[in-house]
Amino acid sequence: MRNIFIFLVALVSLVGCMTIEPINKSSLTPDKEVTAGIGDIFFHHVEGSVVKDPILGDTPRSDSIRFDLTITELSDSKIGLQYDEYFYNLSTSAYARSGWAIKPGFTKKFEYPLGKKITFKDYEFEIVSIEDGRIRYRRVK
Repeated sequence: MRNIFIFLVALVSLVGCMTIEPINKSSLTPDKEVTAGIGDIFFHHVEGSVVKDPILGDTPRSDSIRFDLTITELSDSKIGLQYDEYFYNLSTSAYARSGWAIKPGFTKKFEYPLGKKITFKDYEFEIVSIEDGRIRYRRVK
């Protein structure tokens, strides 16, 4: 009986140490220049909430989403980007692992002319230069 009581006290103490915090992170801060090529992630964003656990670390909750823009095409006149949206899969199976999984039907390709600013959702990017199959750009907004 005493062991059960000690176990319950330890469990309640451990659960009490966990906190839930909002998360809203992007891979680029405004005005920071980056260089990338075909196959590289152009922009990455995560939002939702995360469970902060002292033992397991930070784990996104099921309300969290992530999206990536990946460079699929690059020429002197245009850039091709692929949008992939993910959800955090909290697996309860012993055979599957928890982690980010692509949302079915939430993949799309876009093409942008390089002479203009690239606008996607609430973000804006400016192309600085293109050299040797690589693009140098920065996030404006």
